[in-house]
Amino acid sequence: MSSILYLVTRVVKSDPTILALGEQLTLKHAHDKGRYAFIHNQLLERGRLVCELRKDTEHVISDLASCINPIHFDRILVATRELCGFIPGTNTYATPSLALKVGHGLKKCAYILKGRAIAACDELLITQVSRYLELNDMQWTGMISFNALRMEKKNTITMIPLSEDVKRLVDHLKDAINSSKAELEEEATNKSAFSSLQQSLLSLLVVFNRRRCGEVSKMLLTDVQGMHSSYNLAQELETNGVERKC
Repeated sequence: MSSILYLVTRVVKSDPTILALGEQLTLKHAHDKGRYAFIHNQLLERGRLVCELRKDTEHVISDLASCINPIHFDRILVATRELCGFIPGTNTYATPSLALKVGHGLKKCAYILKGRAIAACDELLITQVSRYLELNDMQWTGMISFNALRMEKKNTITMIPLSEDVKRLVDHLKDAINSSKAELEEEATNKSAFSSLQQSLLSLLVVFNRRRCGEVSKMLLTDVQGMHSSYNLAQELETNGVERKC
């Protein structure tokens, strides 16, 4: 583990607001293990911001909660720009997506802090966080988000494949599936053929549904079995001359 990652990890583990965010995200996404990496990154991003804020030796920053204060809003803007590689001459970011994530993450933490203050009937803290959120809504877009979002849209290039290329890919995947099936029929313990069959089927499903591979990989065996039942029923109805209704 690098020294920077070790420092950020220590900040995350010792910061009550960041831990509360982690608990909230875990409760929300506990059913989906594929989101664990997302939660991990969310916490590290908050920890990196705190580490960046602590570089300002004129003001002592103990945790993230102490930053969520309108008095420190300008310092948060500076720290965010430093963290995301802001280039003043061109108003661009080295990592514009991180600039957007920092803004969303700070608002989540601010609402967590406000909820805690309401539960404790801490009127001073409620006022402080409310004013921070108001200031954030007024200035964050113009100071951070606008240029970051502009760069994100500029960097996003949508390439639409030609129909003949899609057909060529589908034909190749079907050939690979048939080849793997033939190998498994000869030798059921052929791990290489089984792995190739899995990858080819996953790729074919992604192309067919135009979905991300993560969504298709979460399909359950019961989903596949239900699909076969529906397909067999449709075939039986057609065989008996019953017209299907769309």
